[in-house]
Amino acid sequence: MPAPVQSSQLSTLAYGIVRQQLALLREHEAGARTGTDPEDVHDMRVATRRLRAALRTFDAVLPDERVVLYEELRWLGQGLAAVRDLDVQLERVQDLSPLDTDDDREALEVLRASLSQEHTQARSELNQLFDSERYAAILTLGADLLTRPVPHQAEVTVGGAACSLVERPFHRFRKGASRLDVHSSPAEFHAVRKRARLLRYTVEFVADAFSRPSARFVRRLVDLQDVLGKHQDAEVAYTELRELVEHSELSPGALFALGQLGQRYVEEAAELRAQFAEAYEHVDGPRWRELHRVLRRAAEDALPRGEHVGYVDRVTLLDGEYVPSPREWVRDQVEVYERSAGAAANTLRETGLPVIVVTMRGNKTGKVRKIALMRVEHAGAYALVASMGGAPKNPVWYYNLRANPDEVTVQDGAEPFAVHVRELSGQERADWWERSVAAYPPYAEYQTRTERQIPVFVATRAS
Repeated sequence: MPAPVQSSQLSTLAYGIVRQQLALLREHEAGARTGTDPEDVHDMRVATRRLRAALRTFDAVLPDERVVLYEELRWLGQGLAAVRDLDVQLERVQDLSPLDTDDDREALEVLRASLSQEHTQARSELNQLFDSERYAAILTLGADLLTRPVPHQAEVTVGGAACSLVERPFHRFRKGASRLDVHSSPAEFHAVRKRARLLRYTVEFVADAFSRPSARFVRRLVDLQDVLGKHQDAEVAYTELRELVEHSELSPGALFALGQLGQRYVEEAAELRAQFAEAYEHVDGPRWRELHRVLRRAAEDALPRGEHVGYVDRVTLLDGEYVPSPREWVRDQVEVYERSAGAAANTLRETGLPVIVVTMRGNKTGKVRKIALMRVEHAGAYALVASMGGAPKNPVWYYNLRANPDEVTVQDGAEPFAVHVRELSGQERADWWERSVAAYPPYAEYQTRTERQIPVFVATRAS
């Protein structure tokens, strides 16, 4: 598929990528069935992963059928992964240095036989999967999706959307990666590996229109993925070895040999964990800043031409690094709200009452922060109620608004807009408090829980 240009429609790019990955999935199916070349399973698995990444990245410019297809591809990926992971482990055993003693050879043969038995079973189950009605339904669903019309709200260019689409997985990746150290668990490393993979796919999908900076960034990301992939392989190999030792009857010498092999895997994983920090610095460094500048400039250039702001990164309206909320439900709601241009996650949990997304600058760090607040609107202005559920102290964002009242945006629907905020007092506060309680009755109860007067700001559109 030709590389996109910045003026191309994002929906055109999205449909093209989905079509390409579906074709690759079908292309490698025959080889994955026979197992003659293990790379066919690998390539089919990669196509499945990329297809799922595309459905997630371009969710708002693809029809609703993408949701079912996305989940069904997870099931397909699990079947492919069972075979592929064992292919990798068998290759590791094959590549082990020649062993000198009978105990070593016995241990290696037992390990190879165990892996081969699991591999045979996994291949049988994979072929049953290919023959199933559920797999046939996946192919039909994918073909049907490509015939659906582009959603009405999808008219946005690649240049206008790229920054927003790349930033989302980057911030998730950075949050996980920045917490890793040599003592982190294998599960934590593996989670970051998956986030790095989604980030790479997204950059490759969207940022091909920015070839040089994206290529340089992807090279750094691939280096990091290599470290994380080898680490995961070593951890899986060690786990496989432990299970074999626990369930096999071996001579003492063979058990000792397997123990030495397990120690080799442990040391390999430790060495790779030590390499992670340097590899991560190369990703979250000059190459990312270079790519981000180019993407952000393209998004800003797209705005005057009247493109759909719902896909332009909200951080471009308030410049700086975005730090998601430490509360999972808050950051998830903000992400879904923005990704869907306000079409989803637009109410407070089970209450059904509407919310808005407020973006501001942190009063200490200067970084961009986002929260979802109850929608209290009157004559085009909005009340921002710092209730914090009636807690004794004001929420942190209260101090952000006081420190930076002119660096705030509100999103109530598809498009965010700049606002000026000011804290209210006297009769003006009383009027807005009455409106706030009418919109969200629990505010009245929250006030009874605390001795502080709950602050109320009013946000008006900036001129």
